[in-house]
Amino acid sequence: MFLITFLLEEFVFSLDEGHCSLDGCSGSRETSNASIFSTRTVLGRKPHPLYDVHERNDVYFSIKSTEKYHESRLQLLVLTWFQSIHPHNLHIVTDTEDSTTELLRDFGYTVHIADCPKGHTHQPMACKCGVEFEQFYIAKENRSHYNWYCHLDDDMYLNVLALFELLDTLNPLDSHYLGQRSINRRIDIREDFKRKNNILRDSYYFATGAVYCISTRLMEQLEYYLRGKEKMMGYSGAAGVPDNMLIGLIIEGILGYNLTEVSTMNSHLFPLKRISTTDLVKQITISYGSWNINGKDIKNTISIEDDLFDDNEDPTRFLSYHCLLHPSTQWCHSNERT
Repeated sequence: MFLITFLLEEFVFSLDEGHCSLDGCSGSRETSNASIFSTRTVLGRKPHPLYDVHERNDVYFSIKSTEKYHESRLQLLVLTWFQSIHPHNLHIVTDTEDSTTELLRDFGYTVHIADCPKGHTHQPMACKCGVEFEQFYIAKENRSHYNWYCHLDDDMYLNVLALFELLDTLNPLDSHYLGQRSINRRIDIREDFKRKNNILRDSYYFATGAVYCISTRLMEQLEYYLRGKEKMMGYSGAAGVPDNMLIGLIIEGILGYNLTEVSTMNSHLFPLKRISTTDLVKQITISYGSWNINGKDIKNTISIEDDLFDDNEDPTRFLSYHCLLHPSTQWCHSNERT
């Protein structure tokens, strides 16, 4: 994994009549690009705020990360698609304080440190997911304007306009569970869990944990089961499944709603090179990774041609994709890089 470091310079941050801290934001919720001004560079480039181009405040974005990926992943997101989201609406849940979390707060993003065991097993992951849900419910109680909860992992690029176009076709007062299946078969529910919870269905689908969106109406129904790390860990242990499967189990198995599959919500689990150049702009998310095929590591990234970044400078292709979607971004032009 490549290492990304910040080139630190003097930083100035202000919000019109508002303030963001670890506990959230207070004061004015409406700002313009001029309200947040940074002279700090990321990857040698100045972030270019885009959120007033498509200002929208009804989607709560939750990003899950871990200390291992603060430098190599989060800083790349700050430079790219984070700039399309108003800082008030973007929350990062991670496990450690460091210079990256401090910098995220400087940019106005809310960072929550989850008191969870570290690791990629069921319980640590369910614990952190429970913190994500808890913070949404707290924000919803403080700001009733949220209509959607969208979770993304820290190796995802979000095409914000494509997501908003999808959400505009749906009523958040209905119960919607949006994502893409990572397993093309239904998952059987354990008999003991079925009996204890009076579940009538035998199986369910679930969205990949890398990206999914849930309407506020459905989040309200999930609160009894999944608000907070204790509940999330308890149900995960009882059902014997990780957090992303648990969410699908509760929604389909107990509440009786179905996953709405969105084929443009891609993750590293899907063959990204198959996405045509013309279809790239239609994708809601892309990711990156590698597959081991016959003992060889094969990169799994989108195919995009440009003369701005080579594979060494942009191994994830996030920089190139960002410039495809937002060509007016200053650092997309070689003569305007700092």
